[in-house]
Amino acid sequence: MVMGIPEDSMARQDSMVKELNFVTVRQSESGLRRQLLDIASGAVDAARPEIVLGSSFDAESDEFWGVCRRRGYVLVAVGKAAQAMSRTTVGTLGQPVDGLVVSHVPLSISGLETIVGGHPVPNAGSLRAGQALVSLLHRVPEATPVVVLISGGSSALCEVLKPGVDLEDLIEVNRVLLASGLAINKVNVIRQSLSMIKGGGLAQLIGNRPHRGLVISDVVGNNLAAIGSGLLSAPSWRVSDPWDVASAIQGSLSENVVHYLQTAEPFSATSTDVEIIADGGLVARRAHQLGVDLGFKAEVKTTTMEGTVEEAVQSCLAGAGPGLSIFCGETTVEFNDGGLGGRNQHGALLSALAFADPPPGRAGWLESTALFVGTDGRDGPTSAAGALVDCGTVDRVLRGGHNPRAAVRGHDSFHALQIAEDLIVAQPTGTNVGDLWMFARRS
Repeated sequence: MVMGIPEDSMARQDSMVKELNFVTVRQSESGLRRQLLDIASGAVDAARPEIVLGSSFDAESDEFWGVCRRRGYVLVAVGKAAQAMSRTTVGTLGQPVDGLVVSHVPLSISGLETIVGGHPVPNAGSLRAGQALVSLLHRVPEATPVVVLISGGSSALCEVLKPGVDLEDLIEVNRVLLASGLAINKVNVIRQSLSMIKGGGLAQLIGNRPHRGLVISDVVGNNLAAIGSGLLSAPSWRVSDPWDVASAIQGSLSENVVHYLQTAEPFSATSTDVEIIADGGLVARRAHQLGVDLGFKAEVKTTTMEGTVEEAVQSCLAGAGPGLSIFCGETTVEFNDGGLGGRNQHGALLSALAFADPPPGRAGWLESTALFVGTDGRDGPTSAAGALVDCGTVDRVLRGGHNPRAAVRGHDSFHALQIAEDLIVAQPTGTNVGDLWMFARRS
């Protein structure tokens, strides 16, 4: 069964202490800027595993959870939200008989093996995590239930490579993919063709064991074959697709990588016992509710924002009206060597340039403020979560001796926004459901 997001997630969020707090590097904000930061904090808070996992372990409607409580279970958690998802699960179901937790930050959960993998580029820890996963499933008795917790970042954090492909190959392939600007479905064709656990490979390892998958989705459209590169879901690509995709990107690929790209066949195993417990739509709906509470005329414009950052910014600017306009999804950006930033920072700086010099008929942009944030608390390979910009951002960048247009061309938005003191910072949020963009003006 592939189930949707619990309807009472936002209601449960109202009853819990809010722990997230997005702030800019200047710390003190007011007016629209303060309101957007508060809305973003509350909206992303709604997707915390502590909240959204609450109704997933109902033993009355699903005997599987009753079996886990009575007889024990094995826990597998991979992704940026793995720590919070694991602790919530253990707190509800009790201590598992065995388990593995893989995330991007150091963690410790009593009784469970924990490994830090690489993100956004896989590393030796990612391969250690993959081997630990295989060892765990090999020693688990066939009758033991397996609980699989998946969240964004899984693709890089845990990997078992096909024979002959090594870590150096994997790092180079991911470097090329991250710089390519390819859509996630095409990126996953490459990743899955080189992996023993992606594209349904984990489902094949689990085999006939009773299991459930609980997923926090960072993928537009909630395609299970794309989230974490489809650990529990077989892909739909054909044998020729990986090489067709690879032929369109630039990069040095080893002989073994080329071999698999030309000959790889997709796995056929797919788990049907998967529930998506949170996604960008949940965050968008919560942002809408919080905006209305603050007196905004609020509207969720889309929860399926994708394409390049440049395309998305143009679409958002054209669609944002008076009040609060909310956009969720995940865009792509192609970076040049030497620049530093992320897709949210790049989008923020592009929008700031538009606010500072609006075209005819768009004078309202001069009164606009916009927030761009990664819901996991990180944007690209930087220390920032995103940025908060207005019509004064460009002037602040210029007064700091930086050229904002050159920063856009060089994909160096981080340093420009750092000068403007418009970067948003946050601790890791414990969840990951894509990006949240909001455009606001009171008139």
